[in-house]
Amino acid sequence: MVQNKGFFASLFDFSFTELVTTKIIKVIYILVVVFAGLGAISSMSLIFSYKSIGLFSLILPPFGFLLIVTFTRVFLEAMVALHRIQEHAAEIAEQGRKETTNR
Repeated sequence: MVQNKGFFASLFDFSFTELVTTKIIKVIYILVVVFAGLGAISSMSLIFSYKSIGLFSLILPPFGFLLIVTFTRVFLEAMVALHRIQEHAAEIAEQGRKETTNR
C-alpha cells in the first residue's frame, strides 16, 4: 500500500500517484462559503445604498448565496466520490495482483 505523502510532495508528484484534491477540499469549501457570504453581504449593502429596498432585493442575495454554496458542495462531493472510487479501484487491482502471484 502506498504511504500518503505530504501536501507539497503530492503537489509536485509528476506521476500523479498521490492526489491533492482530497487534501485541500475543506479549504476550498471554506473559501467559497466565505467569499459567497461576503458577496451576498456586499450586494445587499449596495442595494440598500441605492435605496432600492424591495422584496426582490432582499431575497435575491441570500438566494444567490444558497445556490452558490449548494452547487459548490455538490461538485466537491462528486470530486471526493470520484477520488474514493479511484482509491478503491486501486485496492481491488492490488488484491488481484496479489492473488495472481500467490497461485
